[in-house]
Amino acid sequence: MQSAFDLNAYHFSKRMHFKNVSLGNQFKVLLHTPYELVVEKADKQYIFLYNFGSVVFANWEAKEKEEMIQTLSNIFSLNT
Repeated sequence: MQSAFDLNAYHFSKRMHFKNVSLGNQFKVLLHTPYELVVEKADKQYIFLYNFGSVVFANWEAKEKEEMIQTLSNIFSLNT
């Protein structure tokens, strides 16, 4: 049986650089390259970050997404 994912994508106006980034202990890093960063927050709850400014949330509640968008904006000095 396949799993269904609720996906939401956002695009920021600036590139993201992942070299020395840390999202905290609550996340498990699944993939970390210069081009993309994939982390798991909880069972089947993921964030896919791409260096060209796109972020995809899988299975995140609206309030959690808004808080994480603000966090990412602060970490990467992005325009929200």
